[in-house]
Amino acid sequence: MSGYQLGIDYGSSNTVAVLRWPDGRCRPLLFDGSPLLPSALFLQPDGKLVTGRDAVHSARMDPTRFEPNPKRRVDDGTLLLGARSVPLVEAIAATLNRVADEARRAAGTHPSTVALTYPAGWGAVRRNMLTEAAVQAGLPTPTLVPEPVAAAGYFTAVLGHAVRPDHLLVVYDLGAGTFDVAVVRRTGVGFEVCDVDGLVDFGGLDLDALVVARVADAVQSAHPDLWQRLTAPENPTDQRHFRTLWDDARTAKEMLSRQPNAGLYVPLVDRDVSVGREEFEQSARPQFERVARLTVQVMGRAGVTAENLAGVFLVGGASRVPLAATTVHHATGIAPTVLEQPEIVVAEGVLHAIRALDSNPESPVPESPAPVVAAPMTAWPSAASSGPPASQPEPQISTPPAYVGTPRTASTPAVSRSSTPEFLPSLLWGALAVLVQVIALVGLFVVRPPVLLTLLVTSLAGTVPLRRAVAWRAGPGYEFVRRRPVAGFFGTVLTVISTTVLLYGLSFLGRAFIEDDRDRSADYLVLGPLVSGIGIMLFVGGFALLIRGLRPYPRLMVNAYAIVYQPDRRHRYELPWPDLARVDVVPLGPGLPPALLAVPVPHSQLLRDPAYGNLWRPELHALAIDDLSRLTRTLGRDAPRLAEAVARHRPASAAQPNY
Repeated sequence: MSGYQLGIDYGSSNTVAVLRWPDGRCRPLLFDGSPLLPSALFLQPDGKLVTGRDAVHSARMDPTRFEPNPKRRVDDGTLLLGARSVPLVEAIAATLNRVADEARRAAGTHPSTVALTYPAGWGAVRRNMLTEAAVQAGLPTPTLVPEPVAAAGYFTAVLGHAVRPDHLLVVYDLGAGTFDVAVVRRTGVGFEVCDVDGLVDFGGLDLDALVVARVADAVQSAHPDLWQRLTAPENPTDQRHFRTLWDDARTAKEMLSRQPNAGLYVPLVDRDVSVGREEFEQSARPQFERVARLTVQVMGRAGVTAENLAGVFLVGGASRVPLAATTVHHATGIAPTVLEQPEIVVAEGVLHAIRALDSNPESPVPESPAPVVAAPMTAWPSAASSGPPASQPEPQISTPPAYVGTPRTASTPAVSRSSTPEFLPSLLWGALAVLVQVIALVGLFVVRPPVLLTLLVTSLAGTVPLRRAVAWRAGPGYEFVRRRPVAGFFGTVLTVISTTVLLYGLSFLGRAFIEDDRDRSADYLVLGPLVSGIGIMLFVGGFALLIRGLRPYPRLMVNAYAIVYQPDRRHRYELPWPDLARVDVVPLGPGLPPALLAVPVPHSQLLRDPAYGNLWRPELHALAIDDLSRLTRTLGRDAPRLAEAVARHRPASAAQPNY
C-alpha cells in the first residue's frame, strides 16, 4: 500500500478530488484540464455509462439518456436513462471510478486512504450508498466525513486561521443543488457538528433558473411558440436546444460574479440577450436573504456569540456570487471568509480533517448531530431505581467514527444465534396448514356434508398451523410490541376461508375433467375459475391483515444474547451484550416518555456499522430506542417490566461502565 491519500467531494453538479502525496503536498486532480469533474452521466446505446464532460457533450445527441445531477436523485434509488433504470449506486460508482483512474494515473499507484464527504444532514442509508459506490469503483473503504467538518479542516490547515478549543465556526455551503449551514465546534482532535440545517429547494441550479427567467422576460412575449418548444421540449432537437440554453445560463451566472453584464445566445429564437448583474441580484435577493435568516437561526440555536465565534466560512461553487457574502454580512454583522475557488475547499479540507486520525487512530471522525432532545440527561438512573446512582458516573464516549460497511436488514441479522434458517419454521408451519386443509377437504368430499359445514371444518383445521406460520417468534426473552388482535383475528378468518374456497374451486376444475355428463362438466369449468378467483382475492386481503396482526412493527426483544429492535420490515438492529457498556430505561426529559439507551463499549462495531447511525444520539453519547410509546398501549405498565428485563438479562459487564 502507498502513502497517497485521496479526498473526494461528490457534488450535485461537480465532483472534486484532491490527492495528498506522502510528503504532504496536496494537489487537485484534473479532469480534461479542470479540477471540476461534472457529476453528470450519459448512458450509451451499448449500456456503458459515460461520465464528466463526455456525458455533457453526449447529451446533445440524446438528452433522454442524460442525467445532469444524480446526487439530487439520491432518494429515488434509480435513474431512468433512456429505457433503462440504472441503480443510483452504480451511477455514483461510475463517477468515482473516473476519479480512481485519474488518482492512479497521477500517483502511479493506488491510494491507501480515501476520505469521502457527505452533507451533514444525511442519514445512514444515504451515507452507506456512498460507501457502496466507492467500494464498487475499486477504491478502499472510505472514511466518511461531514462536509462542514472538512471545510473547517481547510479553514484552519490551509487558510491558517486559529480556532481555539470549544470555539465555533459557521460553515455556509451553497452548492449546486442545496444549501446547508452548519456550526462546528473545535475539539481536542478536530471538529464536531453542533447544529445543521438547510434548504433543499435552493442552490446554484436555482440561480441558473433566475437567469433563464430574465431571458424569458425578453423573448417570451414576442415568440411564445418557440419559447414553449425551448422550455418544454418534446423531441430530441428541442431537447438539445433546451440543454444549450441552460448551459449558457450557468455560464452567464458565473460571468455576473466578475462582470456587470453577461450575454447569452437563445437558440430557436436566434437572438442574443444581455443580463445585467443588478437585475439578476434583484431577482436573487429574496432567496439569499432567506438563506441569511436561516444562517442566523442556526447560529442562535448553537449558542454562537461574539466571544466564541471563530468566523463565517463560505464554501460551495454558488457562494462566489457576491450577493451571498453581502447578505450574510448584513444579517450577522460579520464579514465572511470568501475564496476564489470555493469548490475545492471540501475535497482538500477532508484530507486535513482526517490527519488527526492518522496520528491518533483511536480518535473518531466527528458525526452529524441527531435531532435535539429537550432536557438531555445528566445522570444515568438504574433500571431498578428512580434516582441517580451515587457511584456510577455518566458515561463519556466520543461521537462514533465514520460509518462503514453494509446496513443490517431483517434478512441479514447483525448476530446469528442459530444454524437453522429463520424462515424454515414458517415454511414448515405453512405447509402443514395447507396439508391439513387438503386432507380435511378430501375427507369431507367423501362424506359429502353441506358446503358451509365443509368450509367451517377445513377452516378450523388450518387455523392453528397458519397462525404459527405467520406469527413472530423472536425466541426466549422479553417481547415489547403492540399487538393488533382485531387485524390478526379477521386476517386469520379470511385467510383460512380463502384457502378452502380456493381448494374448492380447484376441485371443481378437477371434476370438470372426470365428469361424464357434459353439462355438469361445463358447469364445473365455469364454477372452478370463478370460485378460485374469489378464493385468491380473499386470500390476498386476509393474509395482509394476518401479517399486520401477527407480525407488527416496531418491536423489541430483550434476551440473554442481545437487544433486538426492528422498527420496520426491512431493518433489524441487534445490540449484543458484549458490545454494550451500559443499558438503561430512562426518560429523556421532564414530561417525555422513557427510552432505552445503550452505551457501546469503546471501539465496538456498533459505532462503525452504518446501520446504527439512525440510533446514535451524540448529545447522549448512546444508541437510543425512543419510540417505546409506539410499541405498547400501556407504556406506564410495560416500561418497568422492560427495565426489569434489561436488569435481568444484561451480564455484569454491562451493568457498570467499562472504559
